[in-house]
Amino acid sequence: LMAGIVLTEFPRFPSFFRLRREEEPIEEDNLKNNVQEPLNEVDLHIHVNNGDLSAEDIVRIAKKEGLKAIAIVDHRSIKNILPAIEAGEKFNMEIIPGLEIRLKKEQEEKDLLVYFPNVDMFLERETDLFLSIPLENSFIEEVVVWAHSYGGVVIYAHPGELGEDISKENLFDVLRLGVDGLEVDHSLFRSLKRDYLLSIIKQWNQTHSEISQQKIFTVGSDYRAKNYKNHDRKIGIGWSGRRNNPNARRWTYDEVILPLKEQARFYYKQCFDHFYQPGSSSISP
Repeated sequence: LMAGIVLTEFPRFPSFFRLRREEEPIEEDNLKNNVQEPLNEVDLHIHVNNGDLSAEDIVRIAKKEGLKAIAIVDHRSIKNILPAIEAGEKFNMEIIPGLEIRLKKEQEEKDLLVYFPNVDMFLERETDLFLSIPLENSFIEEVVVWAHSYGGVVIYAHPGELGEDISKENLFDVLRLGVDGLEVDHSLFRSLKRDYLLSIIKQWNQTHSEISQQKIFTVGSDYRAKNYKNHDRKIGIGWSGRRNNPNARRWTYDEVILPLKEQARFYYKQCFDHFYQPGSSSISP
């Protein structure tokens, strides 16, 4: 409730919930910028294949920004995960493997982020996982089943930014399909929308007390390297200048990564129980 308005009564957020900035050229290379104390400790929405920087460049920037963990989530691609993991070992940065999948159904689009926090399991099944990535005409339930079968966690990415209905009722409908949580902070979000999405997670968890039904949240910049049209996004902090925003929220490793890993651990155990073959050292699909 804010200024007499009940947010859940609105099926869609009007344009003032989006943060808009004039695009300005970046005069200095991201790798050379001096940075302050990091606003966030994690950034779970970073793309490599949309820009002109390598996975190692991305990891180096994240390290310089003071982050503890990042996720590489290219669209329907995992080719940059292994180079990022290798760079993470070099720079002492935790890398969460993942990808982003856009679904198109009945004139509506939704983006889903899929994370594989168990890196060993991801590397063990990387080829099979790549060959079975769901197509854009898949149903949400199909993506959920696919991800969970590989020990993955499914998050609804930047709700509402593709014009979707993000009323409480509709968000609950998405969560009922098995989606594990919501991305609650993003470069395009204002604090009001962030707080609304957090409240949705809280309300869901208050009415679904079983551990297996609890939902989580993630946060991310949606960074896409400097040649992306919205190049003013920065790893770990979203839009430039957001560091000075009094309404900005500092996200810690413990409140974002630990619940993500706990959620994945549940699916990993299910995978292991279903697919582990006695006498074999591998997990078969």
